[in-house]
Amino acid sequence: MRYGSTKISLNRHGMVIFFMAVYGLLGISTGFASTTNNVIGTYASWPTNWVALNSLNDPTDGVAHPESDFVGDTTNSGAYYARNSDYLFFRMRVQIDTVIPGTTFHNAHFVLINLIGSNYVSGALQAGTDDGNPDYAFTWDSKSNDNTKHGLEMSVRSVIGVDWKSTRMDDVDGDAGKKGTNDINGLISGSTYRTTDGYVRTIDQAGTTNFGMTTVIDYAVKWSYLQTYTGLTSNQQWRVALASIDNATDHNPLTTDIAGGATPSSLVTQGWSTVYSTPTSSGMALHAYQAMGGTYVEFVAYDVANEGVMLLSVLDAAGQVVWTGETNVTACARLTCRFLVPDLAVGGTYNFAVRDEAGTGWSAPGVTVTPFAAEMIHMSATGATLSFNSLPAREYAVQWVERLGAPWQTVTQVVAVATATRVFVAYPDPKASSGFFRVLLK
Repeated sequence: MRYGSTKISLNRHGMVIFFMAVYGLLGISTGFASTTNNVIGTYASWPTNWVALNSLNDPTDGVAHPESDFVGDTTNSGAYYARNSDYLFFRMRVQIDTVIPGTTFHNAHFVLINLIGSNYVSGALQAGTDDGNPDYAFTWDSKSNDNTKHGLEMSVRSVIGVDWKSTRMDDVDGDAGKKGTNDINGLISGSTYRTTDGYVRTIDQAGTTNFGMTTVIDYAVKWSYLQTYTGLTSNQQWRVALASIDNATDHNPLTTDIAGGATPSSLVTQGWSTVYSTPTSSGMALHAYQAMGGTYVEFVAYDVANEGVMLLSVLDAAGQVVWTGETNVTACARLTCRFLVPDLAVGGTYNFAVRDEAGTGWSAPGVTVTPFAAEMIHMSATGATLSFNSLPAREYAVQWVERLGAPWQTVTQVVAVATATRVFVAYPDPKASSGFFRVLLK
């Protein structure tokens, strides 16, 4: 059974279970083991905190091969991004449940980028004009398994049609058969290639509430590569779209699926989400969630530069500030900032802006306030198996008390490794006629 309220009473084996709603994120416990497949290179510092791009959520479209079908909703988002001082990251969710390395994917998947205020024309950026169409793309071409010639590639606009299915991208090096110097992981000389410009991995058996088991595809691209070989930098406003081509290379029209509720027949101006490459400190993840004391907005700032004040603002549809809060910070590698924000409704979508201790601005548009969800997996005479929503790398305490009003006793602590955590909790006093559990974010 799945519950979204803050108090749950279940009578079985003489015990009453009580969940205190303290945090809400994405996903539910699945019971299946996911497998990470390092498709291109092996990167050791993938993000644990991702910013959801909910405007890229997409229904099941029933395409012929589910690995090309983008899916996602506000419970389990279809797209995310993150960044650190060295790399930019994107994540996309596709319908396939189990991945067989080297066999499942023979397609092309695109993270398309429109650099706002510029157009890519005849091999160069032209500033001052913007037709709203893709300029660049991070492309995983899996039609061939030869990553020295294909794999993760940097694409640029080639043919812009009225709709997506008549739009094409091309390799930045202009060579469809090999990687040139200016491509991701490009040629150094002879048969030697760079290996740290970009990475791709897949993680299958990613459980969702509404789409069953899915797979996420993660991209990492180095900032220094982008700044050397493209017009993309870390201080820009972009629009991002997702596209796929089934059983074909990345030089073909975008004919299979477009995220964000668009289709290949949609206008090429549809299916976009705005992101900001400007960092707060060196990166940030922001969430809005329901808890016992109200509705909270929380973000994790990395590499906080110095002592100062972090400001959080809520913006209306016109971009005007309707609420502002602040918190004092000190220099550190990682800091969680939490704000109790009034008048936010669970399920509502809001626009936020942050100004960090260094005076740098950062925006988080379209953030949905999520409820806490708890699930009773199993009860026995010896204990209970509980599942709760969690934030990876955060620590939670499971507490127990025989009667409400008495002091709570911590019975176990767990560091979450995923967006859903399952834990077995033994009854501290098996002779007690009643009892209550609660889960606390530390």
